[in-house]
Amino acid sequence: MAFVACEGHARSLVYLPRIGHAWIKLDFAKRIFIAGDVLLQNCDQCLGLLRAEIDALKVAHLDLVFALLLKRAKDQKKIPDAYTNLHAIGIVLSIRIGLNQFDIGLIWRRHNLFSVAVFQEIREVRLVISLLKFPAMAKSRIARVVIGFVCSPWALSIIAVAARLVVFWEILPMQTANGFYRYNEQARIAWALVSGYGFSSPWVETPLVATAQQPPLYPWLLAGIFKIGGAYTHTSLWIAVCLNAGFAGLTAVVMLRLGKQIFGLAVGVLAAWVWSVWLYELAVSLRVWESSLSALLLIVSLWLWLRLDAAAPKIHWAAFGILAGAAALANTSLLSVFACWWFWRCSQGRVFVRRVFISILFCIITLVPWTVRNYTQFHRFIPVRDNFGYELWVGNHDSPAAREYGPDGEISFMESRRDMAMEFIRTNPGKFLRRCVYRFFQFWTDPKKDWLSLSLVAWLGLMLAIRKKVANVIPLTIPVWVFPIVYYITHPSPSYRHPIEPMILMFAAFALVNTVNWGLRRKASAV
Repeated sequence: MAFVACEGHARSLVYLPRIGHAWIKLDFAKRIFIAGDVLLQNCDQCLGLLRAEIDALKVAHLDLVFALLLKRAKDQKKIPDAYTNLHAIGIVLSIRIGLNQFDIGLIWRRHNLFSVAVFQEIREVRLVISLLKFPAMAKSRIARVVIGFVCSPWALSIIAVAARLVVFWEILPMQTANGFYRYNEQARIAWALVSGYGFSSPWVETPLVATAQQPPLYPWLLAGIFKIGGAYTHTSLWIAVCLNAGFAGLTAVVMLRLGKQIFGLAVGVLAAWVWSVWLYELAVSLRVWESSLSALLLIVSLWLWLRLDAAAPKIHWAAFGILAGAAALANTSLLSVFACWWFWRCSQGRVFVRRVFISILFCIITLVPWTVRNYTQFHRFIPVRDNFGYELWVGNHDSPAAREYGPDGEISFMESRRDMAMEFIRTNPGKFLRRCVYRFFQFWTDPKKDWLSLSLVAWLGLMLAIRKKVANVIPLTIPVWVFPIVYYITHPSPSYRHPIEPMILMFAAFALVNTVNWGLRRKASAV
């Protein structure tokens, strides 16, 4: 890595390099930086979003990238002295193309901004290179292929899908199709739909009458699968599992992009690959449930949310509202995350209030048809589902569990269970508090073999990211803080945590990468 020395006082507004590189300008007042070790020295100062421009060059950015990265003769003719005058930039960009990250090289042209995450990314690229003993191994075609493979979204998504199908193939003979469908309310409702009973009967012991016990999106999806492959068949199970695996593969790609954007290359790659090949994640995503779909909807929503600034078109805000409505129709608990995102954006200035209102309006419009259906069936205002009282009772009662409806139907059953739970909380506040603490511990550690240490590392990464004031990290923390609250007061399950596990893995990867970087810096300083 070439070193570009800068003269001038640390508080000067404009830094000019030595005579050999007088064409490079580093203007702190205008926040203009040029790539090189100057960036690496300043990346820990948390300067926020920085604009990267190349002054004094009368060539297009794309021509510059082609000349420095692709090294094609016809491109080099456009800038014949590229390697003599631009080596400080050229080395950084050449490293990027060596890691098969051509999209990073074009970041100036596409986004016209250069963030602290990119600074960190350059450092992580250097870390990867040092671990691979670059340039000796970088000259090896195998090393370049391996690095390109782990950074490839296509490779990541294919491996994520294939790994899940392999695991399913192995465990299917042990559980059979009935094992996957057993005690599955959403599959039961899908069966009722294709059997002509409508959206009804979430449990076997309940009558075939209308229900709002589950949100409708995934049961509708399963009903379409049952229409194709038959209800409760191996064919339908394969289709459903393949669909869940596809959701997980797309989630891995968004994790890679989002992790790179917020934390840098190494964090995005590490988190996405853990999601793709970790046996625990493979097994959870195979369940015939909405968890994989909810995880995809949430992380795509976060990816879109980070692009909704004051200059974003109103149609993008409307699209985010529709996406929020779709997420609520898949997993109602996700609405708490979207509500906090909207509130947080409004707190950033009045300019966002109208845009947030547009987003909320389209979210409500998305939910209106299902709310009207519920009012027609139950003569009650039920925006999505009616089972909160029952879930509260499941985690807060001392009486034997029962799910049979009374003569008055589902609404009466849910309300009676809510009243019983509230009475238990009023009369046993200490026991309720202890149960909430236990459920908090259970949510973050179950299964303990896999999640106790991971959760600790993830929380460490979250606190570290806040302490370092990583750009755009607050929206990423909101799902981790807010989404589990409803399960602290009702009852948790490992599959309930699945929608926010991509964020958890990114924070854990951030902590690990920072720990490795710290160790390497200590080692280098000791030498």
